Amino acid sequence: MSLVITLLFLAIPCACNGKSEKFVELDCKQEVSGVNGQQSLLECIVKCREDDLTIIGVNWKKMGTDLLNFHNGTMDVSPGFQFAVPGWNKSSNVSLLLTNTKMEDMGEYECKVLTDRGQNENTVSLSVIEIETHQTRQHSSSLQLSNFENVSPEESRDIPKAPPDPSSRLPVGVIVVILALILFFTLYFSRSRFRQRPCVYARSPTSAT
Repeated sequence: MSLVITLLFLAIPCACNGKSEKFVELDCKQEVSGVNGQQSLLECIVKCREDDLTIIGVNWKKMGTDLLNFHNGTMDVSPGFQFAVPGWNKSSNVSLLLTNTKMEDMGEYECKVLTDRGQNENTVSLSVIEIETHQTRQHSSSLQLSNFENVSPEESRDIPKAPPDPSSRLPVGVIVVILALILFFTLYFSRSRFRQRPCVYARSPTSAT
């Protein structure tokens, strides 16, 4: 009988723990797109059937490396990472904020939460894109110009020249028409001047009277 009672007491906590984990859900946005040099938000919210939920621990990591770790009031955060919501423990919003996203931040992030109602975990995949701004293009152009100015005359002969823009050339037919019009007007005005020139007749000598 004592053995049965012992097994019963051992089974009750296990059943309660298994049931309590079903009360807690970590709802995360699975795919997030960030921009290099800007902030990125990895959204995760703790959802529970009960209103009086207490978050005991939160852990964010990437490829096994801890980025943000909170447990029983103690916080350990890596530079560039923080909770997105100041009152996260009241709103159950445990989203992670990257203050200055870099290309190497791309990858899969894992979030784990521990509450008095159970625990849960989820993952978020972050992709990072590079957006070329006007300032970046201007800096690139000035850099190319400075590099070209430093080229010696001997090296400049080896630099391939860009082909002329076809749109800057006039079609051959247009050039022929223009030349024909110039020739026509030249001949026309020449003939007109010839026709308007007065005739001068030589006066025959007359005998003196």
